Order: sequence, then structure tokens, then C-alpha cells
Amino acid sequence: MHNADRTKWIVFNGEIYNYRELRADLEKRGHGFYTNSDTEAIIHLYDEYGADCLQYLRGMFADSHLGQVDRSLFLARDRVGKKPILYSHQPNGDLIFGSEFLAILKHPSVTRGRLWCDRQLFFNLASRRRRPRLSRYVNWNPATGSSGKTATSRLGDTGCPIFQKIKISEDEAIQETTRILRESTKLRMISEVPLGAFLSGGVDSSIVVALMAQESAAPVNTFSGSGLRSRISASSNMPAASPSKCRRRV
Repeated sequence: MHNADRTKWIVFNGEIYNYRELRADLEKRGHGFYTNSDTEAIIHLYDEYGADCLQYLRGMFADSHLGQVDRSLFLARDRVGKKPILYSHQPNGDLIFGSEFLAILKHPSVTRGRLWCDRQLFFNLASRRRRPRLSRYVNWNPATGSSGKTATSRLGDTGCPIFQKIKISEDEAIQETTRILRESTKLRMISEVPLGAFLSGGVDSSIVVALMAQESAAPVNTFSGSGLRSRISASSNMPAASPSKCRRRV
């Protein structure tokens, strides 16, 4: 997808949950839209804020921005790497990138030794000794660098912390957790296609479905699966996990 004057292009994988609010703000700033998609909102957000646009995005995403005027390439992914970005530097200055190992390894010039990804992220999240890594982006401009080098940065100081220590009572913690879960569920229910949920019988999926039911005017379609040879079946817990406004398909 491109911007209005076709000077910037984007390839996007994921979903932006707050794109409607972002679009409304961008329209007030003079940006014109020709679609109703979250993808176009990212293009205009990048036009407005550059690399700082990442701190406004709420969702899961991996995207690449190509600037035709300055011949720049900007790669970005979400804070926890749900949609990963992998790239490979080539001796001739080329940068090959993708969002899956198998996709990028299909290129004849890419070897596993030249493939880069943020593997440390998955280990640092559980460590209190290191600051957790946040969003990582790559800004590549071969027009200004003789060897086409990439510059990498992480948004560890942009006001988007993953962990934050606070002192509150148990009741306040329950209320705040409920508020965050309700808001997060509501954001993820913004969709132009029918919604559903996997219901395992556990507490986590049951809470999500219950919150979906409160936000939905129609019954929530839930789906469960169980193996014929499994000793513990999720379906055995279904009666306790099925809210009255939900219906189940096995």
C-alpha cells in the first residue's frame, strides 16, 4: 500500500487495535485517506512522526516502509516480537528481510550464519537483572551510506515500558487488572469480520470469553478441541466455562 502521493510504500503483517483513534487524529492534522484499513493509518503515522510513530501503535505488527524520494527502508516490529522481523546483511550491501525463517532462507544468498533476529527478547522478559528489550527497528539508507549499512535501535526509552513497579492494595490491583483486561479485549474486538475465541476450560480463556460476551450484542462463537486418546480433555470442563451468552462448537 502507498501514501497519497505514492512516495512511501508499506508491507504490513499484523493488526493495529487503535487505528481508528490514530486515523481521527491524523485527519485533524490534514492527512487524507483513501481506504478504511489500519495499514494506511501506519503510513500516515510514519509520515507525521517518522520512527517515533512506533510509540503510538497498539497491536501486533511487523512492517517495512520504503521511501522512494530518500531511498530509505524502515523495518519495525511490535514490542514483544509477536510478529518478528528477520534480516540478513549481504556482502554487496543488499538487505534481505522477512517475517519468517523459511521465507527469508528461500533466498539463495541467505545462510543461517548471516540471519539476524532478536533471540534474547524471549529470555530477557523473565529476567530482573536485565532491562527487557522493547521494539526494535532498522533504518537503512543506502543513498547516504557507501556500504549500505543498517542502523538498529530499540525503543527502551520512549515511555513504553513492559514492566512497571507500583504499590497498590489487593483491591486496587484487582480493579486495575480488570480494567486493563476489559480495555484490551474491547480493542481486539474491532473487526470487519466475524469474531470467535478458543475456549479451553481454563480460567484465562473463560475470562476472555466472558469479557467478549459483555462487549458483544450477539452470542460469542467459541471453539474447543480435544483428542480421542487424551486423558485430560478440555471438553470435560466446558459446562463450567460456558457463559450463558456464549455458544460452543466442538
